[in-house]
Amino acid sequence: MRKEIPKKALRGCIPVVVVLTIITVFLFRSAMSLVPEANAGCISVLDGDCWRFIDAVGHDMEGLNRLKLQSRYMSTEDRPIVMDHPSNRFIGVPKEIADEMRRLTLPAVSSCRYTIRSDGKVAGYLALDICGNTDAKFPESTVQTLESLGQIAGMFFSMRRVYRAKQDLLEQVIMVLAEFLDDYDSCTKDHSKSVANLCRKTAEAMGLSKEESTRLYWAGLLHDIGKLVIPREIIMKPGPLTEEEYEVVKRHSEAGATAVTKSKPLSDMAEPIRYHHERWDGKGYPEGLRGASIPLLSRIISVCDVYDSITDDSPYRKRLTPEEASLEMKRNTGAQLDPGLVSTFLEKMAPYLDDQDTPHPLG
Repeated sequence: MRKEIPKKALRGCIPVVVVLTIITVFLFRSAMSLVPEANAGCISVLDGDCWRFIDAVGHDMEGLNRLKLQSRYMSTEDRPIVMDHPSNRFIGVPKEIADEMRRLTLPAVSSCRYTIRSDGKVAGYLALDICGNTDAKFPESTVQTLESLGQIAGMFFSMRRVYRAKQDLLEQVIMVLAEFLDDYDSCTKDHSKSVANLCRKTAEAMGLSKEESTRLYWAGLLHDIGKLVIPREIIMKPGPLTEEEYEVVKRHSEAGATAVTKSKPLSDMAEPIRYHHERWDGKGYPEGLRGASIPLLSRIISVCDVYDSITDDSPYRKRLTPEEASLEMKRNTGAQLDPGLVSTFLEKMAPYLDDQDTPHPLG
C-alpha cells in the first residue's frame, strides 16, 4: 500500500503563479511533442491587458515580451483552427510593431491555434507552427490534441484565481501537477508522490538540514516531470523500446531540469532532477557522471526511485516484497546505485519499508 501524502503544507516556498506557469509550459511542450510536424510555436497568457509569452520554440520569446503586445492585437477563435500560409496571427498591429514581429517570429507555412479560456474568458493562447521549406502538414488529430491540452490549461488557470487567495493550499496545487504526471504515465500511478515521501524521510534519517529535506521532497515530487515532453505512445509502449525510443526517453531528466530553471524559486531543484538517472559506474545519463561526482540529492532520488519502482506492480514484472527489493538493490550497488547510500537507506528506512500497510507520518 502506498504511503500517505504528508499533510503539513510547505507554505510560501513556491508562488502559485509559478507552479501554474510551469504546468502551462509543460502542456505546451507536450503539444510540441505530440504533434511532431510542428517545428515552432508559442504559448502566452493574458497579464492585465498585455500578452505575456511564457514559452516559445523557434520564435524570440524575450523579444516578443519586450513589445508588450496589447490583448486586442491577438485573434481569438472559439475552437482550434488550422491556417495554411497565415499572413499574421496578430491583428490591427501598428506598422512599426508588425515589422518587429516579422523579425522576431519565423514565417509559418501552416499554423494551428487555440485560445485558452478560463470560466468563459480568454486566458491564454497556444500556437503550433510549421515553418521552413517543407511539405509537412498537420494531421487531423492536431485540432483534438490542442483542444484537449488547452482545456487542461484552462482548468489550471481557473484554479489560479482560487489559490492566489489561499497560499496555504499550495501543496495541493503541486500535488495536482504530480497526479497529472502520474496519470500521463498510468503504469506508475502515484510514483511521484511515493518517491517524494521516500526522499524526504531518507533525508531526515541521514540528518540533512530541513532546507535540504524540503528541497529533496519537491525535487522527488517533480523528478519525472520531463516525461510530459515524451510522446505518450512511447511512455505506454507495452514492449521493449527501440534504441531510438530510448534516446527520446532519456531526454526527460534534462527537460525537467530545464523547465524548473525558468523560475528562481524552483531552480534549486534543477540539479537533483537533471542527474537522477546518472549511475555510480558512470553508465547513466545525461552526462555519464561517476561515483561521488553525482550530486548527493540526485543519488538519493535514484535510490528511492529504484525502490519504489521495483516494489510496485508493472506490466513487465511482479512487484517485489521489501525483502526481495533489499536484495535486488544490494545487487545493484556499485553499478547503478551508491553503495553507501543503499546501506544507509535500507538500514535507516527498514521500519518504514517493512510496514507496508501503515501510513507513515512525514510531517
